[in-house]
Amino acid sequence: MGDAAPPSKAAREQAALLDPGAVIDTLPEREKQRVQEMEGHLLEATTGYRAGRAL
Repeated sequence: MGDAAPPSKAAREQAALLDPGAVIDTLPEREKQRVQEMEGHLLEATTGYRAGRAL
């Protein structure tokens, strides 16, 4: 473990072009819910608000 080569420059550039919303749309419904829940936790941890800002 830990012996994997880092992604190539081309792979990193391609990943930067991905639309996160489009990627999430390809997930099964249960996985979409899990990802949205995780996003809420990350926003709350980094901003203090689950939505990323005070509503």
